[in-house]
Amino acid sequence: GSRIVIYDTHDTVVAGGATTAETQILLQDVLVIAVGNSSLTPVANASTGTTSANSASSTSVLVTVAVPPEDATRLVHGIQTGRLYAGLRGTGAKVDPAAAVSDGSLFAK
Repeated sequence: GSRIVIYDTHDTVVAGGATTAETQILLQDVLVIAVGNSSLTPVANASTGTTSANSASSTSVLVTVAVPPEDATRLVHGIQTGRLYAGLRGTGAKVDPAAAVSDGSLFAK
């Protein structure tokens, strides 16, 4: 029942062909419907030929969220191409979805 904001950190190509990391808000008001530490998705182990449930590492948590279809594709793309982080959203919190932070602007004021 908590509400979260989901951030996506991804690599971006800048002038000269160099890459820099950039973090932006992917989804700003998401309903959490479950939290756990492992996925029920089976994962095949090529070395042993066995299949087991996908266990998350100690630094990650599986968060199941309710999103409309138009946000689901954005979320899936973020999962596949970026590094996602969630922040608990307080009541009445205002989030600027256009705000982005990059390596070059991290400490700018």
